[in-house]
Amino acid sequence: MLFDLCGRVAFLCVAAGTMTRDCHGAASPEQVHVDVNLLWQLGNSLSVDRAKYFNIASAPWSNDWNLTHTADFALDFRAHLGRVPSVTQMMSQLQPTSSGYINASALSERCSAHPKVLNTWPKDNVEMITMALPITYYASFNSTGFVPADHNAAAEMWSLYLRYCTPSWQKRFLCEVINEPTTQIEKCNTTWQEMIDLHVAIAQRIHQDFNRSVYLVGGPTEAYPSYDVRDFTLWNKTLRPFIDQAADSMDFLSVHLYDTYEKAAVADDQPDQLNYTGRTGSNIDALLDLADAYSRATKGKVLPHLISEFGSGFKENGFAYHPLHDWYIIRGVGGKIMQFLLRPDTIMKAVPYVLGSASWDQHGVNPSPYALWHIDGNGSYVRTHLWKLYAFFKDVDGDYVYCNTSNVNVQAVVVRLGSNYSKSAERLIVLHNLYHLNVSVTVFLSDAVRVVSETRLFWDVEDKIPQLVTRTSTEQETTRERITIPVTLTPGEMRSMRVVSISNRTQLPTVVEHTLYCIETIVPISGALQSFRVGSCVANSTNNLQLRSHQDRIHHGTLKLSVSVRDDASTLNAIQVLVNGNNISVDPSRQLTSKRFVEQSTNTFFGTLRIPIAPQYFDFNATGCGAGQTIEVQFPRAGGYISSILMLVGITSDNQ
Repeated sequence: MLFDLCGRVAFLCVAAGTMTRDCHGAASPEQVHVDVNLLWQLGNSLSVDRAKYFNIASAPWSNDWNLTHTADFALDFRAHLGRVPSVTQMMSQLQPTSSGYINASALSERCSAHPKVLNTWPKDNVEMITMALPITYYASFNSTGFVPADHNAAAEMWSLYLRYCTPSWQKRFLCEVINEPTTQIEKCNTTWQEMIDLHVAIAQRIHQDFNRSVYLVGGPTEAYPSYDVRDFTLWNKTLRPFIDQAADSMDFLSVHLYDTYEKAAVADDQPDQLNYTGRTGSNIDALLDLADAYSRATKGKVLPHLISEFGSGFKENGFAYHPLHDWYIIRGVGGKIMQFLLRPDTIMKAVPYVLGSASWDQHGVNPSPYALWHIDGNGSYVRTHLWKLYAFFKDVDGDYVYCNTSNVNVQAVVVRLGSNYSKSAERLIVLHNLYHLNVSVTVFLSDAVRVVSETRLFWDVEDKIPQLVTRTSTEQETTRERITIPVTLTPGEMRSMRVVSISNRTQLPTVVEHTLYCIETIVPISGALQSFRVGSCVANSTNNLQLRSHQDRIHHGTLKLSVSVRDDASTLNAIQVLVNGNNISVDPSRQLTSKRFVEQSTNTFFGTLRIPIAPQYFDFNATGCGAGQTIEVQFPRAGGYISSILMLVGITSDNQ
């Protein structure tokens, strides 16, 4: 098959280092391969679920949503809602009780007047996350409103709230017990152990009183998941004991993921590429993979992730509005959406921190930088540029189509479009440049296509705004058949290309991608050759894949090696990896994102290398529960950690 050949040639070229590289670290050109006629099932997910990714942190009963705004965001941009601290908002309106248990009749009466209405939003576009702030539970942190006496009282509070105060039209309820609790332990005058116990008590009561498939509970909603700092001290103090003690009661793990800008200052009205901490890409992979691998090894299951806040944040507050801040947020949200789209089985839902008018988040005369509308000099609310993010992604829907990229800094997602996906000839190719410089990309297609239109979302250096531009192909252009599409992406640019497959095949084969795990996590790097097994059976798990029965249908493989090591070339460029005794070329410049999450005090970074593995390197002779793929890794010196090892394996359907 043409694509298999192209894909393998691409792997060999990258491994051999034949592609040129400029002094800034970007390859010229990079390659994205698209198999136009091969569907891609990621775990159990064949199609994009828009409700998972394209959300706004707002409620339908907000005054922001008049007919015009709803028509834009719900109907045209096809966005979804939302997340607000609804439990805390309600409890703050109730009087304390002498028993410390909530007055059920007072709650019922209060909730009967609660908006809970859709207003103009269609109900299928609303799935509110129900959440409580730490102030809800701790008297030392709360001088007004109802505060539960103990864990049983808190659990009853949640049960009654869900019974009386949640909207009847909502199909599923995601309940976050405490928002960002690890940042408030001292203010709450408590311990992390007590907060874990609180999560368990509330989850068990909700599962006792409600259908667990409809009412899901999770935590710990961590704000700064820098798990690797100081030899994984934070991991060992927070998420690891949470999984150990609470995972059996949890339906998901929740976390907040931000690229953080040290300063909001604007110089020359152009993006500052250096003054922020970047999580997008390799760092997020490492964070989520560690949680997945550990829960899989210890609990026999992978708990999905609720990313209840993500995007870009600022350490400063109270700065004047500037379109550049919109661009920072667009870039941070867009890159993470592209990443989450390709891990649908482990993402329950992701809500970017993008608000409505956010009138509550004003800093003097300065508006919230996260708002879709801000107050201008005349006192009127005007739209910021954040709407362009939702407009750009509005057509990302349908079945996944297989693609791969030669460089993780060039993100790629491809879908088959149309109201009837099984018959659609249209594909949408979406690219995102994580580099802070222009990058040339050639899109190779397995079958000829015609380009219908192209949409770009980029920073306009002349107009100094995030620019959204769609160009429809001319009649002459639409008759031209293409098997390659060369593009140049500006720094941070997102680009989508709508193409039509010439062959228009209706019945397409599928490659199903499975994830194999290593049960060892956070292993110290010795400097010697270290051996691991990936894909061995795990107790109490029904998801134990045996490759031997699929030997003739292996389509592709990717090794995900997550490490915490010194961020220097002498370390990264000397990593040696063997898969079942076969030496595999490692190219950190393409297999790690260029903007890395680096701990400045130790100059260490925490991230995942994505290393292509050709099908012939798999071991099909190993059988039984102790079997698996042998991965050997050696670093040039001792120090640092291998936090997790995963392997993605694509297996084609029988009708391939």
